[in-house]
Amino acid sequence: MKMFVAVTSLLMVSGAVLADAQICKMGDMVRKVEVVHVDGDSSKPCDVEYTKVTEMPDAPAAKLWHFEVNVDQCTVKADELLAKLQGWGWTCEASASEPATTASNE
Repeated sequence: MKMFVAVTSLLMVSGAVLADAQICKMGDMVRKVEVVHVDGDSSKPCDVEYTKVTEMPDAPAAKLWHFEVNVDQCTVKADELLAKLQGWGWTCEASASEPATTASNE
């Protein structure tokens, strides 16, 4: 979990990605937890998205949280979710991020 924060911070500073993701696995199931910032800018609004990769491969990611002002809360909420998943037996690790869709302003 602390590694996610360090990786997230490093990637946000580098500006090289639009989203920071963790892939979690248990048996044959795969889940993705992703922090997505508008325009890839860590100072702009963000979403925490959750995808059931293997169970619902064609379904869009569920937006669990959205922050307009206190954007650091996206990382906090993602870390909390990852801790829960790991507590339930999931194994999570950083994913090589690909450009994600831009977070919407809801």
